[in-house]
Amino acid sequence: MQTLLNPSCIIVALLIASASVAYADAAPEQAIKACIASVHQQNPSSRYDAYVNPQSGEIHWYGTHQDNFRFDKCMSEKGYWISGPH
Repeated sequence: MQTLLNPSCIIVALLIASASVAYADAAPEQAIKACIASVHQQNPSSRYDAYVNPQSGEIHWYGTHQDNFRFDKCMSEKGYWISGPH
């Protein structure tokens, strides 16, 4: 019997602690700052954070599932794709 893992479970597990994505072009730092502010505005007690690794261009972030969703949605609205397939 073969057991298959649900891809959405794998994505959720990866988002629990932290995640990253790389962009070949200039880092979307303005969008990141605006989206962090948006997350904090929606959840004032949030400790959400994100940054761009200057050497790799990867965006790293840390937060709760809900805060990750808010950040991902905000970045998507600004034209940046962050998370895996939904």
